Amino acid sequence: MANIQNRTCPKCNLQAETDSNICPRCHGKTFTQFSERIRGLIAVILGVFLIFIMASLIFWAKGVIDHGNDASSVQRFNGTNKQSFMMFALFGTVLMLGLFSVTNGMWQLVFGRTNRVIKWSILAIGLVLLIGVTLIMFSY
Repeated sequence: MANIQNRTCPKCNLQAETDSNICPRCHGKTFTQFSERIRGLIAVILGVFLIFIMASLIFWAKGVIDHGNDASSVQRFNGTNKQSFMMFALFGTVLMLGLFSVTNGMWQLVFGRTNRVIKWSILAIGLVLLIGVTLIMFSY
C-alpha cells in the first residue's frame, strides 16, 4: 500500500497528494507538512542560538572597547575605528541572520511550508547590508 501524503515542492510551490519524494513538475525534492515543521523547529533553535551568541559577543566587545584605556583593564582593543565598525557590522549581520532564521522557522512551524517572500527578503536585506558595509568601509 502506497504512502500517499500531501507534499509541497519549495522550488515551484506545487502542492500534490503523492507518494513520491520528487516533484512531478520541476523534479525538486518535496516535503510533507510534518517534515517542514521539523525543519522550522530546527531553524528556530539555530536562530535563537545565533541571536544569543552574537548578542553576547556584542556586549562583551563593547565592554572591552569602552574600558580599553583603563590602566586596570586586562583586555584591550588595539584596533582602529574602522576595524571596530567592521567587527560590529559582522556581529550585527549574523544577529540579523538569526532573527530571519527565527522568523522563517516560526512560519514553517505554523503553516507547515516555506515562504518565498521571507526567503527573498532575507536575501535582499543581506545583499543591501553587504553593499552598505562595503561602501562604508571604503569611505573611511
